[in-house]
Amino acid sequence: MGEIFGNGMNTKNQEEAIRNFMRGYLDKPKDKTTLKHILQDIGDYYDADRSYIFEMNGERTTLSNTYEWCREGIHAEIDNLQNISVDGLDCWIQKRSKSIFPSSGL
Repeated sequence: MGEIFGNGMNTKNQEEAIRNFMRGYLDKPKDKTTLKHILQDIGDYYDADRSYIFEMNGERTTLSNTYEWCREGIHAEIDNLQNISVDGLDCWIQKRSKSIFPSSGL
């Protein structure tokens, strides 16, 4: 699914591509393999060396890297990105959340 997004998209087209991309995974198993494929597709789209999923603990005080995809030859950082304090990250998290999902409807 690495060619889903295409190139040179404006924001509206990119949002539609993301919705289509996610719909392509709706009937897939909700397991680690599917998550790795999703992360790989995202990494390929952005020509990134790695992509991550971070989860917040129940008290919302730390973040931990729970899933990571790395391009071949790139060292994984998942073991180094555990229990990261969210102190001082509130603005960064809010800014990133808005830039990744600028409008509702996903």
